Amino acid sequence: MHKLDEVENRLFFIVGCGRSGTTLLKSMLNSHPDIFLPAETLFFTSVTKRVKNRHVDTKAKLSLIFENWWIQDFGISPSEVLQQLNGRDSSMENLFLALLSVAAQKSGTKPMLIGEKTPSHVNHAEHFLKHYQHCKIIQIIRDPRAVFTSYKSVPVGTSQVAGVTQEWSKALKIHFSLQQHDRYLSIIYEDLALNPEETMRTVCAFLKTPYEPEMMNFYKRTRSGFSIEQNHHQNTLSPVFTENVDSWKSKLTKAQVALIEYKLGELMLKAGYTLEGYTVLCPRIRFQFSRLMDILSMLVVRKPRQIMKRYRALKRIKGHLL
Repeated sequence: MHKLDEVENRLFFIVGCGRSGTTLLKSMLNSHPDIFLPAETLFFTSVTKRVKNRHVDTKAKLSLIFENWWIQDFGISPSEVLQQLNGRDSSMENLFLALLSVAAQKSGTKPMLIGEKTPSHVNHAEHFLKHYQHCKIIQIIRDPRAVFTSYKSVPVGTSQVAGVTQEWSKALKIHFSLQQHDRYLSIIYEDLALNPEETMRTVCAFLKTPYEPEMMNFYKRTRSGFSIEQNHHQNTLSPVFTENVDSWKSKLTKAQVALIEYKLGELMLKAGYTLEGYTVLCPRIRFQFSRLMDILSMLVVRKPRQIMKRYRALKRIKGHLL
Protein backbone atom coordinates (compact mmCIF):
# COMPACT_ATOMS: atom_id res chain seq x y z
CA MET A 1 0.00 0.00 0.00
CA HIS A 2 1.22 3.50 -0.87
CA LYS A 3 2.32 5.56 2.13
CA LEU A 4 -0.22 8.26 1.33
CA ASP A 5 -3.01 5.68 1.35
CA GLU A 6 -1.82 4.49 4.75
CA VAL A 7 -2.12 8.04 6.11
CA GLU A 8 -5.54 8.58 4.50
CA ASN A 9 -6.86 5.36 6.03
CA ARG A 10 -5.87 6.62 9.49
CA LEU A 11 -6.76 10.28 9.04
CA PHE A 12 -9.08 12.44 11.11
CA PHE A 13 -9.59 16.17 11.52
CA ILE A 14 -10.49 18.26 14.58
CA VAL A 15 -12.33 21.41 13.52
CA GLY A 16 -14.65 24.08 14.85
CA CYS A 17 -15.04 27.74 15.56
CA GLY A 18 -11.92 29.25 17.11
CA ARG A 19 -11.68 29.22 20.93
CA SER A 20 -14.10 26.29 21.11
CA GLY A 21 -11.76 23.80 22.76
CA THR A 22 -10.11 22.23 19.70
CA THR A 23 -6.66 22.47 21.33
CA LEU A 24 -7.96 20.83 24.49
CA LEU A 25 -9.39 17.94 22.49
CA LYS A 26 -6.17 17.65 20.50
CA SER A 27 -4.08 17.60 23.69
CA MET A 28 -6.21 14.82 25.14
CA LEU A 29 -6.02 12.71 21.99
CA ASN A 30 -2.29 13.30 21.65
CA SER A 31 -1.91 11.68 25.07
CA HIS A 32 -3.29 8.47 23.57
CA PRO A 33 -0.42 6.08 22.72
CA ASP A 34 -1.95 5.14 19.35
CA ILE A 35 -2.70 8.67 18.12
CA PHE A 36 -0.50 11.40 16.67
CA LEU A 37 -1.44 14.99 15.90
CA PRO A 38 1.16 17.57 14.83
CA ALA A 39 0.95 21.29 15.48
CA GLU A 40 -1.66 23.20 13.49
CA THR A 41 -0.85 23.14 9.77
CA LEU A 42 -3.31 25.80 8.53
CA PHE A 43 -2.78 23.84 5.33
CA PHE A 44 -6.04 24.39 3.50
CA THR A 45 -6.32 28.01 4.61
CA SER A 46 -3.13 30.09 4.79
CA VAL A 47 -0.82 27.53 3.15
CA THR A 48 -3.02 26.67 0.17
CA LYS A 49 -3.80 30.35 -0.34
CA ARG A 50 -0.08 30.98 -0.91
CA VAL A 51 0.07 28.33 -3.65
CA LYS A 52 -3.39 28.66 -5.21
CA ASN A 53 -3.66 29.78 -8.85
CA ARG A 54 0.10 29.51 -9.35
CA HIS A 55 0.99 27.11 -12.14
CA VAL A 56 4.21 25.86 -10.65
CA ASP A 57 5.95 22.51 -10.46
CA THR A 58 6.15 20.31 -7.38
CA LYS A 59 9.41 21.71 -6.03
CA ALA A 60 8.12 25.27 -6.42
CA LYS A 61 4.94 24.29 -4.55
CA LEU A 62 7.00 22.87 -1.72
CA SER A 63 9.10 26.01 -1.63
CA LEU A 64 5.96 28.11 -1.21
CA ILE A 65 4.58 25.76 1.43
CA PHE A 66 7.79 25.94 3.45
CA GLU A 67 7.78 29.74 3.40
CA ASN A 68 5.26 29.47 6.23
CA TRP A 69 7.08 29.59 9.57
CA TRP A 70 4.81 27.07 11.28
CA ILE A 71 5.58 24.52 8.56
CA GLN A 72 9.30 25.17 8.98
CA ASP A 73 8.74 24.62 12.71
CA PHE A 74 7.90 20.97 12.00
CA GLY A 75 11.63 20.34 11.64
CA ILE A 76 11.26 18.50 8.34
CA SER A 77 12.54 19.31 4.87
CA PRO A 78 10.80 19.74 1.49
CA SER A 79 12.82 16.81 0.12
CA GLU A 80 11.39 14.50 2.78
CA VAL A 81 7.86 15.51 1.82
CA LEU A 82 8.68 15.08 -1.86
CA GLN A 83 9.97 11.57 -1.23
CA GLN A 84 6.63 10.57 0.29
CA LEU A 85 4.78 11.34 -2.96
CA ASN A 86 6.55 8.44 -4.66
CA GLY A 87 4.80 8.76 -8.00
CA ARG A 88 1.64 10.51 -6.85
CA ASP A 89 0.68 13.89 -8.29
CA SER A 90 1.53 16.97 -6.26
CA SER A 91 -2.01 18.13 -5.52
CA MET A 92 -2.38 20.05 -2.30
CA GLU A 93 -4.39 17.13 -0.91
CA ASN A 94 -1.49 14.73 -1.56
CA LEU A 95 1.13 17.15 -0.29
CA PHE A 96 -0.89 17.46 2.92
CA LEU A 97 -0.84 13.68 3.40
CA ALA A 98 2.89 13.60 2.64
CA LEU A 99 3.55 16.30 5.24
CA LEU A 100 1.59 14.38 7.88
CA SER A 101 3.36 11.16 6.94
CA VAL A 102 6.82 12.66 7.52
CA ALA A 103 5.72 14.40 10.72
CA ALA A 104 4.31 11.13 12.11
CA GLN A 105 7.50 9.24 11.25
CA LYS A 106 9.64 11.85 12.99
CA SER A 107 7.45 11.77 16.10
CA GLY A 108 9.19 8.64 17.29
CA THR A 109 5.90 6.73 17.52
CA LYS A 110 4.02 4.34 15.27
CA PRO A 111 0.49 5.74 15.54
CA MET A 112 -2.56 3.81 14.47
CA LEU A 113 -4.35 7.11 13.85
CA ILE A 114 -3.06 10.42 12.47
CA GLY A 115 -5.04 13.57 13.14
CA GLU A 116 -4.81 17.25 12.32
CA LYS A 117 -6.26 20.19 14.22
CA THR A 118 -6.84 23.50 12.50
CA PRO A 119 -10.15 25.06 13.61
CA SER A 120 -10.76 26.92 10.34
CA HIS A 121 -10.54 23.66 8.41
CA VAL A 122 -14.20 23.32 9.37
CA ASN A 123 -14.89 25.31 6.21
CA HIS A 124 -13.36 22.46 4.20
CA ALA A 125 -14.99 19.58 6.09
CA GLU A 126 -17.32 18.62 3.26
CA HIS A 127 -14.42 18.58 0.80
CA PHE A 128 -12.37 16.39 3.14
CA LEU A 129 -15.16 13.84 3.42
CA LYS A 130 -15.51 13.67 -0.36
CA HIS A 131 -11.82 13.65 -1.26
CA TYR A 132 -10.41 11.53 1.57
CA GLN A 133 -12.63 8.47 1.40
CA HIS A 134 -11.74 7.15 4.85
CA CYS A 135 -11.12 10.30 6.90
CA LYS A 136 -13.26 11.34 9.84
CA ILE A 137 -14.25 14.78 11.08
CA ILE A 138 -14.73 15.79 14.71
CA GLN A 139 -16.23 19.21 15.33
CA ILE A 140 -16.32 20.68 18.81
CA ILE A 141 -19.11 23.15 19.54
CA ARG A 142 -19.09 25.75 22.30
CA ASP A 143 -21.55 28.37 23.50
CA PRO A 144 -20.82 31.46 21.33
CA ARG A 145 -21.03 33.69 24.40
CA ALA A 146 -18.17 31.67 25.92
CA VAL A 147 -16.30 31.76 22.59
CA PHE A 148 -16.53 35.56 22.57
CA THR A 149 -15.33 35.72 26.18
CA SER A 150 -12.36 33.52 25.33
CA TYR A 151 -11.41 35.59 22.28
CA LYS A 152 -11.42 38.72 24.42
CA SER A 153 -8.84 37.15 26.75
CA VAL A 154 -6.18 36.29 24.14
CA PRO A 155 -4.15 38.33 21.63
CA VAL A 156 -5.29 36.34 18.59
CA GLY A 157 -8.27 36.48 16.28
CA THR A 158 -11.23 38.76 16.54
CA SER A 159 -12.39 40.58 19.66
CA GLN A 160 -15.61 41.87 18.12
CA VAL A 161 -19.10 40.38 18.34
CA ALA A 162 -19.45 40.59 14.54
CA GLY A 163 -16.33 38.52 13.93
CA VAL A 164 -17.22 35.85 16.47
CA THR A 165 -20.85 35.50 15.37
CA GLN A 166 -19.84 35.15 11.73
CA GLU A 167 -17.27 32.45 12.51
CA TRP A 168 -19.60 30.55 14.88
CA SER A 169 -22.51 30.73 12.45
CA LYS A 170 -20.47 29.24 9.60
CA ALA A 171 -19.24 26.38 11.78
CA LEU A 172 -22.74 25.57 13.06
CA LYS A 173 -24.28 25.59 9.61
CA ILE A 174 -21.63 23.11 8.47
CA HIS A 175 -22.42 21.01 11.55
CA PHE A 176 -26.11 20.83 10.70
CA SER A 177 -25.34 19.93 7.09
CA LEU A 178 -23.05 17.05 8.12
CA GLN A 179 -24.59 15.75 11.34
CA GLN A 180 -26.09 12.68 9.64
CA HIS A 181 -22.82 11.71 7.95
CA ASP A 182 -21.39 8.48 9.35
CA ARG A 183 -17.84 9.88 9.33
CA TYR A 184 -18.75 13.05 11.19
CA LEU A 185 -18.99 13.51 14.96
CA SER A 186 -19.83 16.62 16.96
CA ILE A 187 -19.09 17.02 20.65
CA ILE A 188 -20.02 19.83 23.00
CA TYR A 189 -17.24 21.72 24.78
CA GLU A 190 -19.33 21.97 27.94
CA ASP A 191 -19.64 18.15 27.97
CA LEU A 192 -15.90 17.76 27.44
CA ALA A 193 -15.11 20.13 30.32
CA LEU A 194 -17.64 18.76 32.80
CA ASN A 195 -17.64 15.08 31.81
CA PRO A 196 -14.29 14.51 30.09
CA GLU A 197 -14.06 10.74 30.48
CA GLU A 198 -17.53 10.06 29.11
CA THR A 199 -16.98 12.44 26.22
CA MET A 200 -13.59 10.97 25.34
CA ARG A 201 -15.04 7.48 25.41
CA THR A 202 -17.49 8.67 22.76
CA VAL A 203 -14.66 10.14 20.70
CA CYS A 204 -12.58 6.96 20.96
CA ALA A 205 -15.55 4.82 19.94
CA PHE A 206 -16.03 7.04 16.88
CA LEU A 207 -12.34 6.69 15.99
CA LYS A 208 -12.53 2.95 16.69
CA THR A 209 -9.65 2.99 19.14
CA PRO A 210 -9.63 1.85 22.79
CA TYR A 211 -10.20 4.47 25.45
CA GLU A 212 -6.98 5.27 27.36
CA PRO A 213 -7.16 6.78 30.90
CA GLU A 214 -3.86 8.57 30.19
CA MET A 215 -5.81 11.07 28.13
CA MET A 216 -7.13 12.55 31.37
CA ASN A 217 -3.55 13.47 32.27
CA PHE A 218 -3.03 15.49 29.08
CA TYR A 219 -1.81 18.53 31.07
CA LYS A 220 1.18 16.54 32.40
CA ARG A 221 2.63 16.05 28.92
CA THR A 222 6.31 16.90 28.45
CA ARG A 223 5.82 18.51 25.02
CA SER A 224 3.30 21.33 24.71
CA GLY A 225 2.37 20.62 21.09
CA PHE A 226 2.48 24.30 20.16
CA SER A 227 5.21 26.90 19.65
CA ILE A 228 6.00 29.76 22.00
CA GLU A 229 4.40 32.08 19.44
CA GLN A 230 1.12 30.26 20.09
CA ASN A 231 1.08 30.60 23.86
CA HIS A 232 -2.65 31.39 23.75
CA HIS A 233 -2.96 27.59 24.02
CA GLN A 234 -1.17 27.50 27.38
CA ASN A 235 -4.36 26.73 29.31
CA THR A 236 -4.06 23.17 28.00
CA LEU A 237 -0.98 22.76 30.21
CA SER A 238 -3.32 22.84 33.22
CA PRO A 239 -6.36 20.73 34.17
CA VAL A 240 -9.66 21.72 32.59
CA PHE A 241 -11.06 24.91 34.11
CA THR A 242 -14.70 23.96 34.63
CA GLU A 243 -15.49 27.50 35.74
CA ASN A 244 -14.85 28.62 32.15
CA VAL A 245 -18.03 26.87 31.06
CA ASP A 246 -20.30 29.76 32.07
CA SER A 247 -17.83 32.48 33.06
CA TRP A 248 -19.32 34.58 30.27
CA LYS A 249 -22.24 35.31 32.59
CA SER A 250 -20.02 37.48 34.77
CA LYS A 251 -17.53 38.67 32.13
CA LEU A 252 -19.87 39.92 29.40
CA THR A 253 -22.20 42.87 29.60
CA LYS A 254 -25.91 42.43 29.00
CA ALA A 255 -25.52 44.44 25.80
CA GLN A 256 -22.84 42.04 24.50
CA VAL A 257 -24.96 38.99 25.33
CA ALA A 258 -28.00 40.62 23.73
CA LEU A 259 -26.09 41.37 20.52
CA ILE A 260 -24.80 37.78 20.25
CA GLU A 261 -28.28 36.39 20.82
CA TYR A 262 -29.77 38.90 18.36
CA LYS A 263 -27.54 37.50 15.63
CA LEU A 264 -27.33 33.82 16.65
CA GLY A 265 -30.44 33.17 18.73
CA GLU A 266 -32.12 30.78 16.31
CA LEU A 267 -28.95 28.74 15.75
CA MET A 268 -28.19 28.71 19.48
CA LEU A 269 -31.60 27.27 20.28
CA LYS A 270 -31.19 24.67 17.55
CA ALA A 271 -27.82 23.71 19.06
CA GLY A 272 -29.38 23.29 22.51
CA TYR A 273 -28.32 26.53 24.20
CA THR A 274 -30.74 28.65 26.20
CA LEU A 275 -31.04 32.39 25.70
CA GLU A 276 -30.85 35.05 28.39
CA GLY A 277 -33.40 37.13 26.53
CA TYR A 278 -31.64 40.45 26.98
CA THR A 279 -32.44 43.25 24.55
CA VAL A 280 -30.37 46.15 23.31
CA LEU A 281 -31.29 49.37 21.51
CA CYS A 282 -30.53 49.56 17.79
CA PRO A 283 -29.00 46.07 17.50
CA ARG A 284 -28.57 46.30 13.73
CA ILE A 285 -26.61 49.55 13.94
CA ARG A 286 -24.51 48.20 16.84
CA PHE A 287 -23.74 45.06 14.88
CA GLN A 288 -22.67 47.00 11.79
CA PHE A 289 -20.43 49.16 13.97
CA SER A 290 -18.91 45.99 15.43
CA ARG A 291 -18.26 44.72 11.90
CA LEU A 292 -16.48 47.97 11.02
CA MET A 293 -14.36 47.77 14.16
CA ASP A 294 -13.46 44.18 13.29
CA ILE A 295 -12.19 45.25 9.86
CA LEU A 296 -10.16 48.08 11.40
CA SER A 297 -8.76 45.69 14.00
CA MET A 298 -7.63 43.32 11.26
CA LEU A 299 -5.79 46.12 9.47
CA VAL A 300 -4.15 47.97 12.37
CA VAL A 301 -3.84 45.33 15.10
CA ARG A 302 -4.00 41.73 13.89
CA LYS A 303 -2.01 42.09 10.66
CA PRO A 304 0.93 43.86 12.35
CA ARG A 305 0.78 41.31 15.17
CA GLN A 306 1.00 38.45 12.63
CA ILE A 307 3.99 40.11 10.96
CA MET A 308 5.79 40.40 14.29
CA LYS A 309 4.93 36.82 15.18
CA ARG A 310 6.39 35.63 11.87
CA TYR A 311 9.54 37.67 12.44
CA ARG A 312 10.06 36.26 15.95
CA ALA A 313 9.31 32.71 14.86
CA LEU A 314 11.71 32.77 11.91
CA LYS A 315 14.41 34.29 14.09
CA ARG A 316 13.91 31.49 16.62
CA ILE A 317 13.87 28.77 13.95
CA LYS A 318 17.02 30.08 12.26
CA GLY A 319 18.68 30.26 15.64
CA HIS A 320 17.96 26.57 16.14
CA LEU A 321 19.62 25.83 12.82
CA LEU A 322 22.87 27.62 13.68
